[in-house]
Amino acid sequence: NHWEKVRVFIILRDPVERVLSAARWMQRKGVTVGTGRLQDYLRADCPSPYIENKLKSYLHNAMAYQLGDQMNASLRKRSPEEAVERAKALLRDMEFIGFYEDWQSDYYALYDVIFKQYEAEQEGTAAWQRWLGAFRRGLFY
Repeated sequence: NHWEKVRVFIILRDPVERVLSAARWMQRKGVTVGTGRLQDYLRADCPSPYIENKLKSYLHNAMAYQLGDQMNASLRKRSPEEAVERAKALLRDMEFIGFYEDWQSDYYALYDVIFKQYEAEQEGTAAWQRWLGAFRRGLFY
């Protein structure tokens, strides 16, 4: 059974960095809310329902909802507390949790926890090495 071999991991991003990055991305794309200050984006009070939904989706407890309910704010069915509890339960089941900001070191820990075993067991090592090489390049370059 191949499902017995499945190993689950996740890479999280600092929530503050995630919010700042989302607001900067929206600004670069020409989305201006209020005076363009971060506070205006966080309030998500704008004339466009589409933009307001996007702001709430990405800036209001996004990580908790992404893991514990729905990323899209208009589809959320749980309270913030319920989403956080579900997200925490999901994270407890992960074999590895890494952090984007620490990725240079976390990658090697991830390799030791997850990939090293598969590399040792893999019968088609050439295909595995190509995939792992592409994964590394995608992360570091």
